[in-house]
Amino acid sequence: MVRLFRAAHRHITRPLVETAVLVVDTHRNLWGRDFSVTWESLDLKNKLAWIYFVSHTVGIVSILEVFLLRKR
Repeated sequence: MVRLFRAAHRHITRPLVETAVLVVDTHRNLWGRDFSVTWESLDLKNKLAWIYFVSHTVGIVSILEVFLLRKR
């Protein structure tokens, strides 16, 4: 049984943790450094357009989720 747990840890848990760490580091680098540099260089009109786009996208996705969950 111990061998089974060690094998599961070696082949399943460790790769999942390594992948999660890689994803978090990549996400932190992308949104922390690159996004802030790009965002600061935009003028107010473009910033407002992005905020408008994101808010409407979230609204549409929320409405679709409500309709899909209601059908179940």
